[in-house]
Amino acid sequence: MYVGAMLMRLSETPDPAAEAYALHLRTDDVAGGRKWIETQGCDLLGHLASELEPERVLYFTTPMEEIEI
Repeated sequence: MYVGAMLMRLSETPDPAAEAYALHLRTDDVAGGRKWIETQGCDLLGHLASELEPERVLYFTTPMEEIEI
């Protein structure tokens, strides 16, 4: 349902001793992103949180539209 993925480490965080990561998934359209969240995303994110330290995992979705410049 998604056409690309990037995992990035944040180079600046509020706590210099902390490590933070961002997972960016690309879909062909907003509907595809919503479908992924509803069918697979919530389960995958819950699994990731349980494998890591759940109290240290924060995940959220931010649907965005790419604009050509």
